[in-house]
Amino acid sequence: MKYYVIFYFSILLMLLGACSKDSGNYTYSEVNELTISLLDGTALEGSSFDLTFGDTLSIEVMTQGTLKGFDPSTIDFKWVLDEEIVGIGPKVSLLPKQFKGGRNTMYLKALDSGSGMEYIRYFFINVSQSITKGLFILAEDEEQNGVVYLKSTVSKKPQYLRYDYFGSEEYKIGKNPLAIQINPREGLYREFSIATRNGDYPIMIVDKASLLPTRLYAAKGNGLDGGDFHPDFYGNDSTGVEFGAGYVLEKGKVRRVLNGFLTPDTYTGTNNSYDFGKGGFSFMTLVRDWAGGFIFGFDKATEKVTVFNATYNAFNYDNYSAIYSEKLSGHEFLGSGEDYTRTYSVITRKGNKLFRHIGITGYIAPLRIDSISTKEGDVVPNIDRAVGFKHHISSNYYYYAVDRTIYRFHSSNLVVQEYYKLPDDGSGDIVAFNFDRSYHDGILYFGVATYNPNSNNGKKGSVYYYEIKKDEEDKPLTLISKDLYQIDKAVDLELGVQ
Repeated sequence: MKYYVIFYFSILLMLLGACSKDSGNYTYSEVNELTISLLDGTALEGSSFDLTFGDTLSIEVMTQGTLKGFDPSTIDFKWVLDEEIVGIGPKVSLLPKQFKGGRNTMYLKALDSGSGMEYIRYFFINVSQSITKGLFILAEDEEQNGVVYLKSTVSKKPQYLRYDYFGSEEYKIGKNPLAIQINPREGLYREFSIATRNGDYPIMIVDKASLLPTRLYAAKGNGLDGGDFHPDFYGNDSTGVEFGAGYVLEKGKVRRVLNGFLTPDTYTGTNNSYDFGKGGFSFMTLVRDWAGGFIFGFDKATEKVTVFNATYNAFNYDNYSAIYSEKLSGHEFLGSGEDYTRTYSVITRKGNKLFRHIGITGYIAPLRIDSISTKEGDVVPNIDRAVGFKHHISSNYYYYAVDRTIYRFHSSNLVVQEYYKLPDDGSGDIVAFNFDRSYHDGILYFGVATYNPNSNNGKKGSVYYYEIKKDEEDKPLTLISKDLYQIDKAVDLELGVQ
């Protein structure tokens, strides 16, 4: 029984102790709860930011504490990406090259030096490396360095993205740019090609989505004579454009570009003294035929139109030469074209007169010479200043530009007519133009680049983008956008918009 008495007595002592007065020997400190937000008051935690390649993203935060007299300067900030500190302080500037394409997670670590409390806020950076559809422009700066501009035609807030290298600075675009070509695959513009005369890699094939080079053609040791490779012209191969295939001119000779290989002179006949010059506009076209393809152009060495056969096998050519019996003294090559009937044409200029030399593949020589005229006669004004001579295969029109006006003539009547004149807004003369890449559906869009060397603006090049339909004044083009003084001097442009 005494055991029970002791047990109950112990419980009573514990209860009395619990009811005794608290001596108050405790120290309480209020915690400074930190709020981290953007300058507009939006919470940083969970925020998403868009960053486009070529731009800089700046993020700045402000802090508020729950304690009276809170001093924001006591907060130490560290911006962290992939566990690496990329910025210190309340503001950070971020570049696309720091990220992978798509959604990236970052966090801001804020240390309250007064309390020792640490706060972490996560947020997201959505990085767009390229465009889906739009304008592809190759330009040159004042030192003739090649630069590429891309502008989306589907984005709600389009802007010009500027690149002077792709992947890393090791793959810098060379000097003296020549051409840019988009390479469609399965109806999509998956790649584009860049050609420059001087650079470590004169020809680059670039994946559009990642903006990484997929095939590089190095200059060192790849020249025809065993020296360095310096092309004077580059153009797509119409039979293999989707693989980035093309042809180049080097020292007047034709070489093929295909799947990472650069062939020797494509002509393997006994007399290869031909000289297609520096190409100028489009010195040749590959005409499809059951026997292979036919390369043709104006031979400066003989002053004759020259045609030779080239099979699709890049390393096996069965060549023959077909030339005019007469010498075309004083003629200068301007451009060429083909149609779906196995007909090819070479356009030349002699003084202020234009001529078409037309032939059919499978025949030994071109068939005839036709004079190209205007409504007033056979003199074509200012043809010596023509730029951008192009042929559109499905419409069978030839186009060229003089000053701020685009002219054209059809293959059936060969009469030059004014097509469109740019408004007089002081942006300079036309330096490049092109229609959209739709060979079978006709032309739907048109792009024009101008340059004013006397402009006081930082950039002296401008771009006009049109839909091909009559406007309110019954002109053939309807303006979609006009971007004055946004780029350097354009050399070539492509429209990957359909």
